[in-house]
Amino acid sequence: MKKMKVALHGAYQGENFGDELLMYIQSQWINKLTEFELVMPYAHKVYREQIGAGNVKGFEALKQADKLIYGGGGYFGEPNSKVMKWGGAFFKKKHPIPAEYFNYKKRPYIINGVGAGPISNLLTRHEVKRICNNASRVIVRDEESMEYLTHYGVKSSKLDVTSDIVLSLNKDENVIKVKDHGLLSPSSSIKNRIGLHMNFSIKDPTIKRLLDSLIEFFNEREDVEVVLIADKRNSEAQEKVIEYVGSKLIHTFKVYRHQDIHITCAILKDIDAVITSKLHVAITSYTFDTPAFSIAKHQKTKRFFKQINLEECHYDIGNLSEEHIEKLFHFLSKVTESKFAIDYSKKEELVNLATKNKYFLENFLISRT
Repeated sequence: MKKMKVALHGAYQGENFGDELLMYIQSQWINKLTEFELVMPYAHKVYREQIGAGNVKGFEALKQADKLIYGGGGYFGEPNSKVMKWGGAFFKKKHPIPAEYFNYKKRPYIINGVGAGPISNLLTRHEVKRICNNASRVIVRDEESMEYLTHYGVKSSKLDVTSDIVLSLNKDENVIKVKDHGLLSPSSSIKNRIGLHMNFSIKDPTIKRLLDSLIEFFNEREDVEVVLIADKRNSEAQEKVIEYVGSKLIHTFKVYRHQDIHITCAILKDIDAVITSKLHVAITSYTFDTPAFSIAKHQKTKRFFKQINLEECHYDIGNLSEEHIEKLFHFLSKVTESKFAIDYSKKEELVNLATKNKYFLENFLISRT
Protein backbone atom coordinates (compact mmCIF):
# COMPACT_ATOMS: atom_id res chain seq x y z
CA MET A 1 0.00 0.00 0.00
CA LYS A 2 1.37 3.42 -1.00
CA LYS A 3 2.14 5.68 1.97
CA MET A 4 0.50 9.09 2.26
CA LYS A 5 3.03 11.92 2.06
CA VAL A 6 3.06 14.61 4.74
CA ALA A 7 4.89 17.90 4.14
CA LEU A 8 6.41 19.48 7.26
CA HIS A 9 7.24 23.18 6.88
CA GLY A 10 8.85 25.54 9.37
CA ALA A 11 11.79 27.81 10.17
CA TYR A 12 14.22 25.31 8.73
CA GLN A 13 16.52 27.37 6.52
CA GLY A 14 19.19 28.17 9.14
CA GLU A 15 21.49 25.84 11.07
CA ASN A 16 20.01 26.61 14.46
CA PHE A 17 19.54 24.23 17.42
CA GLY A 18 16.05 25.35 18.43
CA ASP A 19 14.51 25.07 14.98
CA GLU A 20 16.28 21.75 14.34
CA LEU A 21 14.89 20.39 17.61
CA LEU A 22 11.34 21.54 16.86
CA MET A 23 11.38 19.95 13.41
CA TYR A 24 12.95 16.77 14.76
CA ILE A 25 10.32 16.27 17.48
CA GLN A 26 7.46 16.71 15.03
CA SER A 27 9.11 14.46 12.46
CA GLN A 28 9.28 11.73 15.10
CA TRP A 29 5.58 12.12 15.83
CA ILE A 30 4.83 11.76 12.11
CA ASN A 31 7.19 8.81 11.60
CA LYS A 32 5.58 6.86 14.47
CA LEU A 33 2.39 6.82 12.41
CA THR A 34 3.85 4.30 9.98
CA GLU A 35 1.35 4.90 7.18
CA PHE A 36 2.89 8.32 6.45
CA GLU A 37 6.04 9.40 4.61
CA LEU A 38 7.66 12.69 5.61
CA VAL A 39 8.87 15.34 3.15
CA MET A 40 10.36 18.74 4.03
CA PRO A 41 9.96 21.00 0.98
CA TYR A 42 12.43 23.84 1.63
CA ALA A 43 14.56 22.48 4.48
CA HIS A 44 18.31 23.08 4.75
CA LYS A 45 20.36 19.91 4.18
CA VAL A 46 21.28 19.79 7.91
CA TYR A 47 17.63 19.20 8.76
CA ARG A 48 17.36 16.44 6.18
CA GLU A 49 20.48 14.74 7.54
CA GLN A 50 19.37 14.86 11.20
CA ILE A 51 15.73 14.05 10.55
CA GLY A 52 15.95 11.64 7.64
CA ALA A 53 13.30 13.25 5.45
CA GLY A 54 12.75 11.93 1.94
CA ASN A 55 14.88 13.05 -0.99
CA VAL A 56 11.98 14.82 -2.70
CA LYS A 57 12.30 18.55 -2.03
CA GLY A 58 11.24 21.99 -3.18
CA PHE A 59 7.96 22.53 -4.96
CA GLU A 60 7.95 18.90 -6.10
CA ALA A 61 7.61 17.83 -2.45
CA LEU A 62 4.52 20.01 -2.09
CA LYS A 63 3.03 18.59 -5.29
CA GLN A 64 3.42 15.05 -3.99
CA ALA A 65 2.21 15.76 -0.44
CA ASP A 66 -1.32 14.83 0.64
CA LYS A 67 -1.29 16.86 3.87
CA LEU A 68 0.73 19.78 5.17
CA ILE A 69 1.83 20.82 8.66
CA TYR A 70 3.24 24.22 9.51
CA GLY A 71 5.43 23.12 12.41
CA GLY A 72 6.36 24.89 15.64
CA GLY A 73 8.53 27.99 15.82
CA GLY A 74 8.33 31.76 16.12
CA TYR A 75 8.26 32.56 12.41
CA PHE A 76 4.78 34.17 12.54
CA GLY A 77 6.12 36.97 14.76
CA GLU A 78 8.75 39.68 14.30
CA PRO A 79 11.79 40.44 16.52
CA ASN A 80 12.11 43.68 18.47
CA SER A 81 14.25 45.31 15.77
CA LYS A 82 14.60 45.29 11.95
CA VAL A 83 10.89 44.50 11.68
CA MET A 84 10.49 45.53 8.04
CA LYS A 85 13.43 43.36 7.04
CA TRP A 86 11.78 40.46 8.87
CA GLY A 87 8.52 41.14 7.03
CA GLY A 88 10.27 40.81 3.68
CA ALA A 89 12.20 37.72 4.78
CA PHE A 90 8.88 36.01 5.56
CA PHE A 91 8.27 35.83 1.81
CA LYS A 92 11.90 35.16 0.90
CA LYS A 93 11.85 32.09 3.16
CA LYS A 94 8.81 30.84 1.20
CA HIS A 95 6.45 30.61 4.18
CA PRO A 96 3.35 31.51 2.10
CA ILE A 97 4.01 29.04 -0.74
CA PRO A 98 2.92 25.77 0.97
CA ALA A 99 -0.42 27.27 2.05
CA GLU A 100 -1.02 28.89 -1.33
CA TYR A 101 -0.47 25.62 -3.18
CA PHE A 102 -2.57 23.57 -0.77
CA ASN A 103 -5.41 26.10 -0.98
CA TYR A 104 -5.24 25.92 -4.78
CA LYS A 105 -5.37 22.10 -4.67
CA LYS A 106 -7.99 22.10 -1.88
CA ARG A 107 -5.75 19.94 0.31
CA PRO A 108 -5.83 20.24 4.12
CA TYR A 109 -3.17 21.76 6.37
CA ILE A 110 -2.77 22.78 9.99
CA ILE A 111 -0.54 25.20 11.86
CA ASN A 112 0.83 23.46 14.95
CA GLY A 113 2.60 25.07 17.91
CA VAL A 114 3.66 28.42 16.43
CA GLY A 115 4.34 31.73 18.12
CA ALA A 116 2.68 34.69 16.41
CA GLY A 117 2.77 38.48 16.45
CA PRO A 118 3.48 41.24 16.50
CA ILE A 119 3.57 41.87 12.73
CA SER A 120 4.17 45.50 11.70
CA ASN A 121 4.51 44.87 7.95
CA LEU A 122 0.91 45.08 6.68
CA LEU A 123 1.53 42.84 3.68
CA THR A 124 3.06 40.15 5.89
CA ARG A 125 0.24 40.54 8.42
CA HIS A 126 -2.35 40.06 5.67
CA GLU A 127 -0.54 36.95 4.43
CA VAL A 128 -0.34 35.42 7.92
CA LYS A 129 -4.07 36.09 8.40
CA ARG A 130 -4.82 34.39 5.06
CA ILE A 131 -2.62 31.38 5.86
CA CYS A 132 -4.31 30.95 9.24
CA ASN A 133 -7.91 31.41 8.09
CA ASN A 134 -7.49 28.80 5.35
CA ALA A 135 -5.96 26.24 7.75
CA SER A 136 -8.00 23.41 9.24
CA ARG A 137 -6.76 24.45 12.68
CA VAL A 138 -4.29 26.92 14.17
CA ILE A 139 -2.52 25.89 17.38
CA VAL A 140 -0.40 28.59 19.02
CA ARG A 141 2.03 28.25 21.90
CA ASP A 142 0.92 31.14 24.13
CA GLU A 143 -2.00 33.46 24.90
CA GLU A 144 -0.28 36.48 23.36
CA SER A 145 -0.10 34.69 19.99
CA MET A 146 -3.81 34.01 20.08
CA GLU A 147 -4.53 37.66 20.98
CA TYR A 148 -2.41 38.96 18.11
CA LEU A 149 -3.96 36.62 15.53
CA THR A 150 -7.50 37.38 16.70
CA HIS A 151 -6.72 41.10 16.50
CA TYR A 152 -5.40 40.62 12.96
CA GLY A 153 -8.63 38.95 11.87
CA VAL A 154 -8.00 35.21 12.29
CA LYS A 155 -11.25 33.42 13.16
CA SER A 156 -11.30 32.54 16.87
CA SER A 157 -13.04 29.25 16.04
CA LYS A 158 -9.82 28.13 14.32
CA LEU A 159 -7.57 28.80 17.33
CA ASP A 160 -6.30 26.66 20.20
CA VAL A 161 -3.61 27.55 22.76
CA THR A 162 -1.01 25.01 23.92
CA SER A 163 2.63 25.59 24.90
CA ASP A 164 5.96 25.12 23.15
CA ILE A 165 6.46 21.72 21.52
CA VAL A 166 9.90 21.24 23.11
CA LEU A 167 8.28 21.06 26.55
CA SER A 168 6.71 17.74 25.49
CA LEU A 169 10.15 16.12 25.88
CA ASN A 170 9.48 16.04 29.61
CA LYS A 171 6.87 13.31 29.03
CA ASP A 172 8.19 11.87 25.79
CA GLU A 173 11.90 11.46 26.47
CA ASN A 174 12.21 8.61 23.96
CA VAL A 175 12.05 11.20 21.18
CA ILE A 176 15.52 12.48 22.14
CA LYS A 177 18.21 9.85 22.66
CA VAL A 178 20.46 11.68 25.11
CA LYS A 179 24.03 10.75 24.20
CA ASP A 180 27.15 10.47 26.34
CA HIS A 181 29.04 13.59 25.31
CA GLY A 182 32.11 13.20 27.55
CA LEU A 183 32.53 16.97 27.79
CA LEU A 184 31.78 17.47 31.47
CA SER A 185 34.23 15.15 33.19
CA PRO A 186 33.78 14.66 36.97
CA SER A 187 35.88 16.83 39.26
CA SER A 188 35.81 17.07 43.05
CA SER A 189 36.72 20.77 42.92
CA ILE A 190 33.98 21.73 40.43
CA LYS A 191 30.66 22.21 42.19
CA ASN A 192 28.76 24.07 39.46
CA ARG A 193 28.92 24.14 35.67
CA ILE A 194 27.40 27.29 34.22
CA GLY A 195 26.61 27.52 30.53
CA LEU A 196 27.16 30.88 28.83
CA HIS A 197 25.53 31.35 25.44
CA MET A 198 25.30 34.79 23.82
CA ASN A 199 24.23 35.53 20.25
CA PHE A 200 25.21 39.21 20.26
CA SER A 201 28.07 41.23 18.83
CA ILE A 202 30.81 42.02 21.35
CA LYS A 203 31.17 45.38 19.58
CA ASP A 204 27.99 46.39 21.38
CA PRO A 205 29.12 48.26 24.55
CA THR A 206 26.21 46.80 26.55
CA ILE A 207 27.24 43.25 25.64
CA LYS A 208 30.89 43.91 26.43
CA ARG A 209 29.93 45.38 29.82
CA LEU A 210 27.77 42.33 30.56
CA LEU A 211 30.51 39.88 29.53
CA ASP A 212 33.17 41.72 31.53
CA SER A 213 30.94 41.58 34.62
CA LEU A 214 30.39 37.86 34.17
CA ILE A 215 34.11 37.22 33.59
CA GLU A 216 34.90 39.02 36.84
CA PHE A 217 32.30 36.91 38.68
CA PHE A 218 33.58 33.62 37.21
CA ASN A 219 37.23 34.46 37.90
CA GLU A 220 36.39 34.84 41.58
CA ARG A 221 34.83 31.36 41.74
CA GLU A 222 37.19 28.37 41.61
CA ASP A 223 34.22 26.05 42.21
CA VAL A 224 32.54 27.11 38.94
CA GLU A 225 33.40 25.75 35.51
CA VAL A 226 32.09 27.82 32.61
CA VAL A 227 30.78 26.02 29.51
CA LEU A 228 30.85 28.37 26.53
CA ILE A 229 28.09 27.36 24.11
CA ALA A 230 27.36 28.10 20.46
CA ASP A 231 23.93 26.85 19.38
CA LYS A 232 24.26 27.85 15.73
CA ARG A 233 26.77 26.48 13.27
CA ASN A 234 29.16 29.01 11.71
CA SER A 235 27.89 31.92 13.83
CA GLU A 236 30.55 34.64 13.80
CA ALA A 237 28.90 36.51 16.69
CA GLN A 238 28.83 33.45 18.96
CA GLU A 239 32.40 32.50 18.06
CA LYS A 240 33.60 36.02 18.90
CA VAL A 241 31.94 35.76 22.33
CA ILE A 242 33.61 32.39 22.95
CA GLU A 243 36.98 33.78 21.88
CA TYR A 244 36.65 36.92 24.00
CA VAL A 245 35.40 35.26 27.20
CA GLY A 246 37.74 32.28 26.85
CA SER A 247 40.76 34.59 26.57
CA LYS A 248 39.95 36.25 29.91
CA LEU A 249 38.86 33.33 32.11
CA ILE A 250 41.56 32.24 34.56
CA HIS A 251 39.98 28.94 35.64
CA THR A 252 39.21 25.84 33.61
CA PHE A 253 36.38 26.15 31.09
CA LYS A 254 34.86 24.07 28.30
CA VAL A 255 33.56 24.94 24.84
CA TYR A 256 30.61 23.22 23.20
CA ARG A 257 29.55 23.96 19.61
CA HIS A 258 26.21 22.55 18.52
CA GLN A 259 26.42 19.79 15.91
CA ASP A 260 23.91 17.18 17.07
CA ILE A 261 20.56 17.90 18.76
CA HIS A 262 20.83 14.84 21.02
CA ILE A 263 24.22 15.90 22.38
CA THR A 264 23.14 19.53 22.77
CA CYS A 265 20.13 18.38 24.79
CA ALA A 266 22.44 16.25 26.93
CA ILE A 267 24.75 19.21 27.61
CA LEU A 268 21.82 21.43 28.62
CA LYS A 269 20.52 18.66 30.85
CA ASP A 270 23.87 18.09 32.59
CA ILE A 271 24.99 21.65 33.34
CA ASP A 272 23.77 23.34 36.52
CA ALA A 273 22.47 26.55 34.92
CA VAL A 274 22.64 28.51 31.68
CA ILE A 275 22.74 32.19 30.74
CA THR A 276 21.36 32.47 27.22
CA SER A 277 20.11 34.86 24.58
CA LYS A 278 18.05 32.27 22.69
CA LEU A 279 14.55 31.00 23.40
CA HIS A 280 14.99 27.28 22.81
CA VAL A 281 18.21 27.01 24.76
CA ALA A 282 16.14 28.37 27.67
CA ILE A 283 13.12 26.13 26.98
CA THR A 284 15.21 22.97 26.58
CA SER A 285 17.09 23.73 29.79
CA TYR A 286 13.82 24.31 31.65
CA THR A 287 12.44 21.05 30.25
CA PHE A 288 15.37 19.18 31.83
CA ASP A 289 15.15 21.16 35.13
CA THR A 290 18.24 23.25 34.41
CA PRO A 291 17.75 26.86 35.63
CA ALA A 292 18.00 29.44 32.85
CA PHE A 293 18.51 33.20 32.83
CA SER A 294 17.76 35.01 29.60
CA ILE A 295 19.11 38.24 28.15
CA ALA A 296 17.45 38.43 24.76
CA LYS A 297 16.15 40.75 22.04
CA HIS A 298 12.98 38.95 20.89
CA GLN A 299 9.62 39.39 22.60
CA LYS A 300 8.91 35.65 22.27
CA THR A 301 11.54 34.94 24.96
CA LYS A 302 9.88 37.36 27.37
CA ARG A 303 6.56 35.56 26.80
CA PHE A 304 8.06 32.22 27.78
CA PHE A 305 9.53 33.48 31.05
CA LYS A 306 6.18 35.06 31.87
CA GLN A 307 4.54 31.72 31.08
CA ILE A 308 6.76 29.85 33.58
CA ASN A 309 6.38 32.51 36.33
CA LEU A 310 10.05 33.49 36.16
CA GLU A 311 9.85 36.98 34.69
CA GLU A 312 12.68 38.08 36.98
CA CYS A 313 14.99 35.74 35.01
CA HIS A 314 14.56 37.56 31.70
CA TYR A 315 15.66 41.00 30.51
CA ASP A 316 15.70 42.70 27.12
CA ILE A 317 19.21 43.51 25.94
CA GLY A 318 18.00 46.91 24.76
CA ASN A 319 17.03 47.89 28.33
CA LEU A 320 19.79 46.14 30.26
CA SER A 321 20.83 48.06 33.37
CA GLU A 322 23.20 47.57 36.29
CA GLU A 323 20.19 46.51 38.35
CA HIS A 324 19.46 43.72 35.87
CA ILE A 325 23.07 42.53 35.98
CA GLU A 326 22.83 42.45 39.78
CA LYS A 327 19.73 40.25 39.43
CA LEU A 328 21.73 37.94 37.18
CA PHE A 329 24.39 37.63 39.89
CA HIS A 330 21.63 36.96 42.42
CA PHE A 331 20.39 34.16 40.13
CA LEU A 332 23.90 32.69 39.91
CA SER A 333 24.31 32.87 43.68
CA LYS A 334 21.04 30.99 44.22
CA VAL A 335 22.10 28.36 41.67
CA THR A 336 25.53 27.82 43.25
CA GLU A 337 23.93 27.59 46.69
CA SER A 338 21.27 25.12 45.41
CA LYS A 339 18.52 27.55 46.37
CA PHE A 340 16.98 28.15 42.94
CA ALA A 341 13.41 26.78 42.75
CA ILE A 342 11.30 25.85 39.72
CA ASP A 343 7.50 26.06 40.01
CA TYR A 344 6.77 22.39 39.25
CA SER A 345 2.99 22.78 39.33
CA LYS A 346 3.26 25.39 36.57
CA LYS A 347 5.71 23.21 34.69
CA GLU A 348 3.36 20.21 34.77
CA GLU A 349 0.57 22.38 33.37
CA LEU A 350 2.77 23.57 30.50
CA VAL A 351 4.10 20.08 29.75
CA ASN A 352 0.53 18.78 29.51
CA LEU A 353 -0.32 21.62 27.13
CA ALA A 354 2.77 20.84 25.02
CA THR A 355 1.68 17.22 24.56
CA LYS A 356 -1.59 18.49 23.08
CA ASN A 357 0.42 19.59 20.02
CA LYS A 358 1.09 15.90 19.37
CA TYR A 359 -2.60 15.10 19.86
CA PHE A 360 -3.67 17.78 17.35
CA LEU A 361 -1.04 16.62 14.83
CA GLU A 362 -2.02 12.94 15.06
CA ASN A 363 -5.76 13.70 14.85
CA PHE A 364 -5.18 15.81 11.76
CA LEU A 365 -3.15 13.09 10.05
CA ILE A 366 -5.56 10.21 10.74
CA SER A 367 -8.67 12.22 9.82
CA ARG A 368 -10.04 11.77 6.32
CA THR A 369 -10.29 15.48 5.60
